[in-house]
Amino acid sequence: MENVLSIYNASPSYKAKAAGFKNMQEIVDITGRNVMTLRNWSDYQPRLYDTILLGCKYSRTLNVDIVASFKDNIDKYDYSPSKQAVSVGFDSFAEVARISNKCSMTLRLWAKEQKQLYLILLLGCMKQKVMAKQ
Repeated sequence: MENVLSIYNASPSYKAKAAGFKNMQEIVDITGRNVMTLRNWSDYQPRLYDTILLGCKYSRTLNVDIVASFKDNIDKYDYSPSKQAVSVGFDSFAEVARISNKCSMTLRLWAKEQKQLYLILLLGCMKQKVMAKQ
C-alpha cells in the first residue's frame, strides 16, 4: 500500500483509495464530516487531511479494545486537551497542533464538541509521530 503522505497533488478520493478505503464515504462515516469539508481540507489544509486520513486508517487496523482504551484514556481528561495529549504519548498539546497543522483553539473545540473527529486526529498524529521516528 502506498504511503498516503507521499502522494502530492492527488485528489482526496485517490488518497482515500490509496489508504485502503473504498471511497470518501467511508471517511465521512468515520469522521462525521461531510465530503465537501474533507475535499476542502485536502485542497487547502493537506497536512490536516493527511493526518485525518492516517487516523482513519490506523483506527481500522487497531484492535477494537485498543481504540476503546485510547478513547477511555482521553475521556478521563474530558476538559483538558493538554492532559489528553500527554496521556496518550505526546510531549505536549502543542505537538499535536504542530503535527496536524491546526490551531490549538480549533483542536480544543474539537476535543470538547467533536470527540470522534478529535480521536481520529490524535490517532493520525500518533501514527505520523511513529513514522517520523522510523
